Amino acid sequence: MPEVISHTTIRPDSLELGTPGRAGGALKIYFDSGDPVDSERRIREAFRLREIAQQLAERAVA
Repeated sequence: MPEVISHTTIRPDSLELGTPGRAGGALKIYFDSGDPVDSERRIREAFRLREIAQQLAERAVA
């Protein structure tokens, strides 16, 4: 019997904000639009982590 391989994407949707080459860079967030509560949590957390990364990068340059 042939082997069946199945692939499921847990977070099929994505949102990309910003431009990679500009100050602040790009932020890409993967989420499931069918779960708006989790999607909003992921978006807020991504922005929080981006802020931390920016602060660390500024300290490294200074």
